[in-house]
Amino acid sequence: MRTRLLTALALFAGWSSLAANLYWDANGTDANTGTTAPGTWGTDTFWNDSSTGTGGTLTATTTSADDLFFSSGTNYTGTFTVTLNGNQNGRSLTVEEGSVTLVGGAANVPTSGTTINAGATLQVGDGGTTGSVSGSIVNNGTYVVNRSSGTFSNAVTGSGDLILTGGSFSFNAGSGFAGTSTIKSGTRVTATNTASFGQNLNAPLTVESGATVVMTGSAGIYLTPVTISGTGVGGLGAIYGNVSNPFLTGVVILDGDALVRNDNSGETIFFNGDVSDVGLTGAGTLTLMGAGGFT
Repeated sequence: MRTRLLTALALFAGWSSLAANLYWDANGTDANTGTTAPGTWGTDTFWNDSSTGTGGTLTATTTSADDLFFSSGTNYTGTFTVTLNGNQNGRSLTVEEGSVTLVGGAANVPTSGTTINAGATLQVGDGGTTGSVSGSIVNNGTYVVNRSSGTFSNAVTGSGDLILTGGSFSFNAGSGFAGTSTIKSGTRVTATNTASFGQNLNAPLTVESGATVVMTGSAGIYLTPVTISGTGVGGLGAIYGNVSNPFLTGVVILDGDALVRNDNSGETIFFNGDVSDVGLTGAGTLTLMGAGGFT
């Protein structure tokens, strides 16, 4: 019994020695000082086990046992891009301050996920096909998805800002998000769940003129107040449904003339659903188009 206990303690000690707090340190002296901190995760020896960068050990690679920090130690507030040399691992990822963009691969942090502090920004992608994080996201700052394609289904919580921009991709934040969401002009976002942008009367969604939300499957926009304008991407509509049981149950606010389109002749887009105290507001003209119905 004692032998087993000693063996277990030895294994635990060995595992503990492998785990580390690592800080992105672009100059090897003071963590995150200067105006930029670009580099390649997995190639450049920019991860430091000292939060101040003094007397620390630098490494290029991280493990699934490591807690990782961007913009740590010296109040770094710059904007920089980190290129991942393929997919890279960690136990958790925290963006403490500043603004970091991830491209080239995925930051796999499924155990404890990603935290974005108030005032900080994490952007995945720069308009191309790469850049992502795995695991849950606590967003109390700004989380930006800037991709030309892909599927993003991280469970997002927190009360920060969510910005979706780029090309055409699928998105589902889940019901726990309580912040504000914005879909930028030129972006087509497919909502894959009734809570793709949270499920909260105080978590508004803005679809900018020239942007489109596509409702797919039996998805709708539940409770979330939606501000819309314009005719969407390529005239598809600010809100487009060609699916079974599409619905909007939150306040729909017109920020100018807007088009809502339903191309499923056998289905009806339901405004307000089971919620009795919401309605259609705004000063613009709402155009309803397509083979399907509206109520």
